[in-house]
Amino acid sequence: MQFTKTILAIATLAVASIAADIDWTSQPTLDCAKANWAAIKAQADPMLPMASAILTPAQNAALSSLLGGASTMPANPSDAFLRALPSAIPVGVLNTIGGNLITSCLATHVVAPASTTPAPPATSAAPATSAAPATTAAPATTAAPATTAAPATSAAPPVTSAAPTSQPPKCIPRN
Repeated sequence: MQFTKTILAIATLAVASIAADIDWTSQPTLDCAKANWAAIKAQADPMLPMASAILTPAQNAALSSLLGGASTMPANPSDAFLRALPSAIPVGVLNTIGGNLITSCLATHVVAPASTTPAPPATSAAPATSAAPATTAAPATTAAPATTAAPATSAAPPVTSAAPTSQPPKCIPRN
């Protein structure tokens, strides 16, 4: 049994060293990992019991801490979990487990815009002509002079960013 684990570990590391490097901490990779997580989890979970045969003691401790004592990967990983994964599992092994899915997704990865409503076109308008006249209820006793409203510089509404969402952007295939 130990011999089989050793052969499996050597084979996994050999294949992992050949696999192309993927930056497992970049946001596009995290988005793709989340979009394909069910398939990645399905491939990774059966391998977890054998992890101790191929991981260093430090990596085993990091993986155990990351999984919180669970024997399977989480159903919905956070960005923090995915960013910490390469410190627990060598990148080559991650590439072997989910590299094809991530590479395919990254090839067509387009971050969906936060809002599909187009911004209104910028238009120029005449500056404001006057402000409402100021009235005073009591005689002026302060030294502050009366001011008038400054003319408006643009009639276009201010541009604001869309509210952040709790879900990652979806991978949209390019045509």
